[in-house]
Amino acid sequence: GLVSFTLVEYVMHRFLFHISPTTPAREKFARLVHGAHHEFPKDKDRISMPPLPMILLICFFFGVFRLLLGTYVYGFIPGFFVG
Repeated sequence: GLVSFTLVEYVMHRFLFHISPTTPAREKFARLVHGAHHEFPKDKDRISMPPLPMILLICFFFGVFRLLLGTYVYGFIPGFFVG
């Protein structure tokens, strides 16, 4: 789980959080999910992503890993989320 998180986090950060703002919708998306981190990178009171999008990502990843791993997901997902 920990190793997988490193790869997934890199890919998401590179290709999703830093998406090219070629349209207003893309620019709004990038700002919503990751903009606060770059505006206030050293502010410990701010989180990198708002809670609702984070909850949606958690549910998405749990669902994908549940389909791929079956009941092994319960051993895999704690390591993934700790990462």
